[in-house]
Formats: sequence, C-alpha cells, structure tokens
Amino acid sequence: MIRGTTPTHYFTVPCKAQNISKVNVLYGQDDKLLFKKKTSDCTIEDELVTVKLSRNESLMFNHKLPAQVQIVIKQTNDDILESIVQTFGVDKLLDDGVIE
Repeated sequence: MIRGTTPTHYFTVPCKAQNISKVNVLYGQDDKLLFKKKTSDCTIEDELVTVKLSRNESLMFNHKLPAQVQIVIKQTNDDILESIVQTFGVDKLLDDGVIE
C-alpha cells in the first residue's frame, strides 16, 4: 500500500453474510492499534468483507514499518471469529499535503 492512497481491502471469511452481526477490521503497526473500521464501514456480501481506507487513514502508517491488519467477526449466534494478524508493506509518499 502507498501512503496517502485510498486502497480497498478484501477479506474472504469463513461464514456467510447473513450469519455476521458485527465486523471490526483492526489496522496497526508495531503491535499498536492505529484505527478500527466497523461494520458500517464495510461491505459484506456472501463470504467477502470489503473495506476502503481514506487518505487520512493511510497517511497514519509509517513507511518504515510493516502494517498489520486483523479482522474480527461476531456471528449471529454470538460466536467470535478472529483472523491471524497479517502484515503488508507500506510505501513512501513524497508529499503528505493536499492534492492540488
């Protein structure tokens, strides 16, 4: 991911959309939470959860460290599912300012 962009992340999950009551997608670096995307921030269809980051959210990442993401799902039967923490690279942005 390049800092300052608005990437869309896709997560294949082991349950159908109708069995999901809540979703949290946790983003961090260096084992510290930077921000959380909630159910209302996600699109859930079949077994796919999609979430888009804003420019401001992607600017929160330090390009010198790998980013971390984890998805947590609460099912309608109150079971909780968590993914392993996954890492991905963060590339530089030469200008953090507003695009003119």
